[in-house]
Parts: sequence; C-alpha cells; structure tokens
Amino acid sequence: MSKLKRFLILPEEREGDRIVVTGSEFHHIVNVMRFSVGDRAILGVGDGVDLLARVHEILKDKVIFRIEEERPNPAEPRLQLSAYLALLKSDHLEFAVQKLSELGLRSVTPFVSEHTVAKGVRADRLVKIARESAKQCERSGILQIRETLSFDRVLRELPLHEAALFCCEFERATGIHQALNALPEGLTRLAVII
Repeated sequence: MSKLKRFLILPEEREGDRIVVTGSEFHHIVNVMRFSVGDRAILGVGDGVDLLARVHEILKDKVIFRIEEERPNPAEPRLQLSAYLALLKSDHLEFAVQKLSELGLRSVTPFVSEHTVAKGVRADRLVKIARESAKQCERSGILQIRETLSFDRVLRELPLHEAALFCCEFERATGIHQALNALPEGLTRLAVII
C-alpha cells in the first residue's frame, strides 16, 4: 500500500465527519495530485490530530472528504515550545521560521528590541512558510506566527510558560545542554527567547 498524501486544511473546513476543502488545497488535491472519488488522504487542521479521510465527492470548486479515523500525529512533540525571536534582517527570519517549524515549535513571536535593525514582518509570507514546512515534516500542527511585540510585552508574557530560556551569545558560564538539563522534569510549556 502506498503512503497516503497529507494536506493541511482550515479548521472551519471541518463539519462533523465531513471536510469541505476549497481554495489552493482544493486545486492541489484535484488538479495537481489528481485525486478521485474513493482516494484516501491524511488531513490536518493544526491541532496535532491526523484525520484519515476518503474523497466522497468532487465538485467544481470543492472536494468533500469523509473522516474514517482520527489519531494523534506522532510527529507532534509533547512539549509546547514557543520562541520569541528578535526581528532579523533580510530572509533570515523566513529561514528561522522554517527551521523552528521543522523542530516542532508551537509558536513564534517576533519582537523588537533596543538593537533591532529590521523594519517589519511579512506575516503572510511567514504563515505560508510555516504551512509548507509542516507538510514537509508530516506535522498536523502548524507553527503559529504571532504579532510582533515589544521586548517589554515579551517579558510580561513569560509567566504564561512554566519555564523560559534566554539565549545570549555572550553567555560563557552555562551552555545550552546545562540549561536544558536544569529544567524541571515533566515540563509542558517552555519559552525560548532569542
């Protein structure tokens, strides 16, 4: 049996045991992948669950799947890891988002600090990169790209996490391995500030 294709859909496209896919994923499923009635796929809505579904109907502008089975996605990590990332110049931010998605992070929050040189964020581009990266890594969760914050706002959000790591290029006493080993066991929510 060949490996099932994986697609990411919007949560609002699910209606009970039915999924109605439109837009670019519809085009990809029907025109590029050439799915037909009866074909099976794995669909993800960004919540860490894989939906095994079969094409029930193909219409002019939508494809309708019926869910046959739901199961946790094994590629989704137990640890809810969130990165707070200072704005980077050029395409470095896009590269960082791609790699953080591949590592299984839940969210990235860009922030502006005293030494930030970059001027802004193309959030739509970052969301697209996060979606494509999630597909490539067979994740069912999609890295959330949050609004850009000030560093003061980042500090006020830290109590939402059980622990936080602050990455500093000038740190010499404690290495990353030591810092990670010092974290409490059973941790479920961790923030990393870069």
